[in-house]
Amino acid sequence: MANGWARSIGRPGGNLTGLFLDAPELGGKEIQLLKEAVPGLSRIGILLDSSIGDLQFRATEKVGRETGLIVQSIPIRRVEDAKLGLDRAARQHLNGIIVLSSPLILRDRAQITDAALKNRLPTISLFHAIHRGRGVDGLWA
Repeated sequence: MANGWARSIGRPGGNLTGLFLDAPELGGKEIQLLKEAVPGLSRIGILLDSSIGDLQFRATEKVGRETGLIVQSIPIRRVEDAKLGLDRAARQHLNGIIVLSSPLILRDRAQITDAALKNRLPTISLFHAIHRGRGVDGLWA
């Protein structure tokens, strides 16, 4: 509804071909968990699907800034963008990554996990990731 795709939950109108969890309020909880897991967390990146993740990003960014974090966006449109963005995040000494939800990110979560592990970036997401034959939940790296 916030993105204008439906008039209301009761009468959305139009045609929907799928859906995904767009829960902007969860970004604050992810920040809290990441802060507990990474002592001294001060600079985070927020990886988002730039075609649909603006609402989630703004809500998560707001909480991050309110809690004193330096926040940087890592917008992607394809998995290669995620790999480049996480490489850049490591060079810029970000010490934590929040991965927002989207169908693109869900589909490519294993490659995003690999890039986060390669760069030694503690990463949190709503998604369950598969890495080298074993499940990795919550904090990926």
